[in-house]
Amino acid sequence: MTELNFNRLNWGDDEAVQLAVVLPLCAKLTTLQLVGNQVGDKGAAALAGAIKGNGVLTTLFLDGNKSGDAGAAAIAAALRVNSALKTLRLDGNK
Repeated sequence: MTELNFNRLNWGDDEAVQLAVVLPLCAKLTTLQLVGNQVGDKGAAALAGAIKGNGVLTTLFLDGNKSGDAGAAAIAAALRVNSALKTLRLDGNK
């Protein structure tokens, strides 16, 4: 499986943290969509930790969530070491 779509499932930080735990096991995952959920800074930071060393994921959609500056900063820090991610959408967050 190369794409996971978890759009509009009302997922919050807890679900994002759980996803971040298993994300390293998804060796062929290129696209992850979490649009229109309730993922905040904690969840965004957990996902950032998971993508930090991921060399396969090329697209991450987190638009329409509840993440703020701290979540965006965590993702930005992960991107400093992740050169695979080419498309990132964060619009519509707080």
